[in-house]
Amino acid sequence: ISSTNSKTVILPVFLEAIVENSSNGYIYQIEDKQYFFNKTYIDELDAQIRSLSFFGTTVYLQFLMRPNSVFKTNSTEQAIYVLPNAFNTSNIVLLHSLTNFITSRYNNTAYGKIDGIILGKSWDKPSEYNSHISTISDYVKHCAQYMSVISNSARSVIPSIQIMLPISANSFLQDTASSQTTDNTLSAKSFLPQL
Repeated sequence: ISSTNSKTVILPVFLEAIVENSSNGYIYQIEDKQYFFNKTYIDELDAQIRSLSFFGTTVYLQFLMRPNSVFKTNSTEQAIYVLPNAFNTSNIVLLHSLTNFITSRYNNTAYGKIDGIILGKSWDKPSEYNSHISTISDYVKHCAQYMSVISNSARSVIPSIQIMLPISANSFLQDTASSQTTDNTLSAKSFLPQL
């Protein structure tokens, strides 16, 4: 995804696709844990980011996650993208390691530079995109925890990195203080103040 003048580009990054359970990927050691990350996927990302950085393009990575067996999630069967359970200890460690690996690799190095991370897509549409946690309050807590894990990890490497939580335009157009709109979108007025 790019702006019309191509000065800003958003690259989707599927986190579950990076995780390798074999020993043929990039080895990444953090603290006392060792991870293998998908070499083919990372090499493709390297090529894109390196090229964009060379031309001075602002690069955002959009962290997405499809239903998978790697991360424990709170997702509905029809979810296009899922929200990882960021209260789960193994998820926290893996998310921290992935974020640390990505931000270290793209911190104005030979692989290029990223300017920000966009977390998921349309967080105000939990049933369609991410999750089916019983209450809005619990859902917002999960979103806030996920944002906290990623932002703390990313900013420990790149203090100035931008972390964004995308909200659909429809949510902002709803002039209502009620918690949910007619199309099952959480209104911005109910969702954002709780983060």
